[in-house]
Amino acid sequence: MLHDYLENIGIVCRIESKNQKAICPHCGLESDKLHQNHRHLVKDLPISGQPVYLQVNRRQFK
Repeated sequence: MLHDYLENIGIVCRIESKNQKAICPHCGLESDKLHQNHRHLVKDLPISGQPVYLQVNRRQFK
């Protein structure tokens, strides 16, 4: 997890998996071929009055 302080936004914690591969929930095969990247910004509880956001990088594999 990495974190930044962005002016006018607050504290942003970037969250990414260290795994470079994923297992298909349907067939059980492992894949390292990235299909899509989706970044989601989720508001969390404030810390010391500063707004906090979690930036989640959700990767989808082929």
